[in-house]
Amino acid sequence: MTVPAASIDRLYEWLPAVHRRRDAERGYPLRALLRAIGEEVDVVEDDISQLYSDWFIETCADWVVPYIGELVGFRPVPEAGAAGDPASEAGRKLNAWLTPRREVANTIALRRRKGALHVLEHLARDVAGWPALATEYYRTLGWTQNLNHPHLERARTARISDRPARGDDACACDPSAHTVDVRRIDSHRRRGKYNIPNIGLAVYRLRSYPVTATPACCVEDEGAHCFAFSVFGNDAPLYATAPPCGPCAHENDGVPLPLRRARLQRVTGAHPPVVETDAFYCGAGRSFAITAPGWPAKNAPQPIPASAIVVADLTDWAYVARPGTVAVDPERGRIAFPPGKAPRHGVRVDYHYGFSADMGGGEYARSLIEPSPRDASAFDRHDFVDAPAVLKRLQQHKPDGEPLSIYLAGRFGESLMQAIDDWKPDEAPPAELVQRLADAFDDALADADLYVPSRFPGVVLSDEMNRLRERKDDPASLARFNRLVLEAFYGEAIALRFRYYAIGRDGYERIGDALTQWRRDDPRYAVIEFTRSGVWTEPVNIRLHARQTLQLRAAERVRPVLRLLDYMADRSDAFRVAGDAGSRLVLDGLVVGGRGIQVRRPDGCAEGEGDDLCELAIRHCTLVPGWDLGCDCEPKRPNEPSIEFAGTTAKLTVEHSIVGAIEITHETARVAPNGVAIADSIVDATHSGRLALHGGEGRPAHANLTVLRSTVLGALTVHALILAENSLFTGCVEVARRQIGCMRFCYAPPDSRTPRRFHCQPDLARAAALAALEPDATGETRARALANASLRVKPRFTSVRYGHPAYAQLAQDVAIEIARGADDESEMGAFHDLFGPQRAANLRARLAEYTPAGMEAGIFYAT
Repeated sequence: MTVPAASIDRLYEWLPAVHRRRDAERGYPLRALLRAIGEEVDVVEDDISQLYSDWFIETCADWVVPYIGELVGFRPVPEAGAAGDPASEAGRKLNAWLTPRREVANTIALRRRKGALHVLEHLARDVAGWPALATEYYRTLGWTQNLNHPHLERARTARISDRPARGDDACACDPSAHTVDVRRIDSHRRRGKYNIPNIGLAVYRLRSYPVTATPACCVEDEGAHCFAFSVFGNDAPLYATAPPCGPCAHENDGVPLPLRRARLQRVTGAHPPVVETDAFYCGAGRSFAITAPGWPAKNAPQPIPASAIVVADLTDWAYVARPGTVAVDPERGRIAFPPGKAPRHGVRVDYHYGFSADMGGGEYARSLIEPSPRDASAFDRHDFVDAPAVLKRLQQHKPDGEPLSIYLAGRFGESLMQAIDDWKPDEAPPAELVQRLADAFDDALADADLYVPSRFPGVVLSDEMNRLRERKDDPASLARFNRLVLEAFYGEAIALRFRYYAIGRDGYERIGDALTQWRRDDPRYAVIEFTRSGVWTEPVNIRLHARQTLQLRAAERVRPVLRLLDYMADRSDAFRVAGDAGSRLVLDGLVVGGRGIQVRRPDGCAEGEGDDLCELAIRHCTLVPGWDLGCDCEPKRPNEPSIEFAGTTAKLTVEHSIVGAIEITHETARVAPNGVAIADSIVDATHSGRLALHGGEGRPAHANLTVLRSTVLGALTVHALILAENSLFTGCVEVARRQIGCMRFCYAPPDSRTPRRFHCQPDLARAAALAALEPDATGETRARALANASLRVKPRFTSVRYGHPAYAQLAQDVAIEIARGADDESEMGAFHDLFGPQRAANLRARLAEYTPAGMEAGIFYAT
């Protein structure tokens, strides 16, 4: 385990000062020994403190969960697959679904209520983590009731004159009566629903994600009064998280239901019936809200109340809203104001959209890459911008010299101070001396007595310094405080180590303003963080100096959108990045549309000469495939790349992101190949025949590619494929150097040219098809069998258009070789870590255990 920085020198600080002084004179060998011993002491202490927590299912370690489950009679489901290696992160993720902590905790409670309908809904949440609605289908059958015992809540036969039923195909609750369907509900072929012994469990696999305080997109092609909830103007079906009442409600108030027009309407009165918009779904904190300041009149209440919202079909924008009302189509995510009465001060919306996983930019919880205490405070020799100036001041350690130099001379030891005194100001300081000086300053960061106002004349403590000074008992805060006061005292002689800049609340309004201040400060490590959701429409140009790191990120549960519009006619308006040797840029939690990201060598640096940007890391970001979207989610620029590397040797890392095509071009092939690592992501070329990764003009990308648990929608041609694992490639894969690398547990089209493959499709399916033929089968028969096998295991998706809720989700009828084709029997592709097959197998087994006697249960994927 990682030992916290707070305890790394705890044992050493307990030693008498005389021993520490002598240890400093000898180069700190005793401190190094006690640090190694302290790490083991911390491990033992942490293990002892965990022993008590392991008694309880809520706080125990992951490896303890199966043992507690054994005590309460929990049995894993063999059909879900074998357990993973608990020593690896992937194995721990798999085991968390094979032995769900929540199911173990509720095993006894669920068994006590076995046979109740609501238990099945709780099972879906506890076992599979999926919200679900259970329905007893005998209640939906049309039957003649006894007049002495009427059941008014039962389903009724539909009348042609009635308006459309409130229920819909996405919800298990349908108010219409049905005739008997004799097909079995758990059949592996065509299943039936409506029969007396049948119980259906409608499972909602898609999740509902919020978007808050974001400008709506004006669809100017249709009129100034037409808007879309999505900032890119595409149709984005709205989602709700809580059904208000009726048979759907049960105890589930967190089911991500797609909002239908009929669901959003409420009928009041009978003669004549009056249709109103259900206020449960509209307004602040609800499923959606529309804010238009000054509309329809000055000082009108905002957000627009439900009484002014009319549910309408805006498929062709033919509906005309009446004055004082606004039309909303929840199934397409469209808004229509009265013609000529569009809001003058803009429209902002809050809404929910559906998607499968925490991927791409979104308002969901994710771990942030915080700078460690070492990154924010530590010294190294490159921090001394003007090392001679620092050495000159340290030479003033005579009794009448500089107070800080006198104090530091007592800490640095005789050998280092003698080397400083021997240095001549007219000579360049040796690299060894600068390194020793950096180590000495690094040790001084842990000194709680370093700061005394008389030692730092002229230094005024900032708000950050004062906050850190109040927490000096925390070693990390103390080290950061000492670093700041040393930077302030020595001025430009010591480089700034870390700076934080906020965009949004209590910060800068524009990205350009934050970048300008960052360039002026020139820190070694910096974080520019978006603190609120919104849209920023301005060009971005980042130039990194040597060994400089910049992190441009969104705060947790914030979704900033960068729309790179066409500002200048005589040049490109892309997101441009360049950097010197050892520099690094991290993009985290952003949504980028309108243009792509261009990474180029610094100006004046010829290709093949010197180093440039070290790495571009993209995590939890969305680079809109095709740059922008139409109303039907069609890409507007399908041939344009989202990431373009031109003549740079930088490494590209993509994690938990959605990106468009990647283009890597070089003027010469004599440079080392770029490293490209893609994990848990979707790379979308907008068509299976277009290139998702290439080197321009159809040439191979000069890169060494690694793809883990990802979906590549398109073809790719690359220099080398180091490793492809548990991934889907819908287009042809062309690899120039096939002698190195490996592809395992993947799907690639039959005509692909790849390195050696292990347990890949359609190779296994084609081999099995040939093995099933007679030895004397003709060539035509063999060719037909191979073609049928290849077609059978070809991946099929619910949708391949970014913007659809089920984007890149495997279809329900996809071949089992794809649905459980990964090395741990999960699905191939970007949603591998959802472990859908294991969760479904667990749920089917538990349904058979908890369904009442004589009844049969079936699972239906509502989304």
